[in-house]
Amino acid sequence: MNIAGTSPARYLHLLLRLLEQRDIACEGALLPLGVARVQLAHPVAKVATAPAIEVFRELLAEHGDPAMGLQLGQLITIGEMGDLGLAMLRCATLGDALRCAEAFYPLLTPSFGLKVERRPDAVVMTWHPLHAMPYDFILFCFDMALGAMDGLAGQFLGKTAPMADAYLTRARPQGNAYQQLKRIRCHFEQPGVLSLRLCMPPDLWDHPMPTSNADELAVLQERLLQHIRPVTAGGVAPWVAMMLREAAGEQPSQDFLARVAGVSSSTLARRLVEEGTTFRTLANRVRYERACELLQAGELSVADIGTRLGYADTPSFVRAFKAISGTTPGRMRGGSSRP
Repeated sequence: MNIAGTSPARYLHLLLRLLEQRDIACEGALLPLGVARVQLAHPVAKVATAPAIEVFRELLAEHGDPAMGLQLGQLITIGEMGDLGLAMLRCATLGDALRCAEAFYPLLTPSFGLKVERRPDAVVMTWHPLHAMPYDFILFCFDMALGAMDGLAGQFLGKTAPMADAYLTRARPQGNAYQQLKRIRCHFEQPGVLSLRLCMPPDLWDHPMPTSNADELAVLQERLLQHIRPVTAGGVAPWVAMMLREAAGEQPSQDFLARVAGVSSSTLARRLVEEGTTFRTLANRVRYERACELLQAGELSVADIGTRLGYADTPSFVRAFKAISGTTPGRMRGGSSRP
């Protein structure tokens, strides 16, 4: 894992609170962080990102269940969001509140980015990971976002909040945990890059916020601006490789991933060169490795694998594979080993 910097401690605090309600002692798990349990409850407390993720994963592996991410997200109230939550409440409309959340999302978590779009047919919120992180942890964070949005919709819109549709690239999970969401329908195995996309009715954009106050909003936004800092990752190449590896049904372009990262395409290319690689090199390597994994798994046909990896047609996939390996996908599968 290649993550530098710190992250808000609030999510780890909420996870511990959820586990403690089940009479599970968690003090020992905090030793790698070097912080006391009481310190995590402070509203502006921060923890080192990489070890905090490992503490999360250790606790979830030992005590987690399929619904825990959703349950944890439902504990994230406006109050848990600090000044950002207050600023959203003081906005004139829900659309303004979502734009506010987009602008200051790094204060909630520097590891994920949020994009908000007003389309003719929907209000769309999209979450992408901004660093290379373990896949299981990313899925857990997406669950937290779903649980939070399910609860916040009620706080912002009341009991009459309409249903929204969530689209995830992950495989359809077993069980019925997602059916417990009150205001969100989930759709799995969606093509595209690793993301969570939430679509709401378009008329919600202009829904008035009941506690809007322009003067208070200006003060809160000025305060939030003082805390915004550039997000720095330990390396952009691992993140690009992760986004390419987890994409389904398409091959993300350099321009697209640059927009997700909030930089220009030339800046992304320069940073990759500084790390000793290029976008084309990463794309070819990741596609080939994914092709080998899928061929050896034996669950998909050669044509289906080419489609999943974003090739225009099967001959294109076969040519690209042979150019790297010296053999065809079919022969590779027959030999059951990577050249």
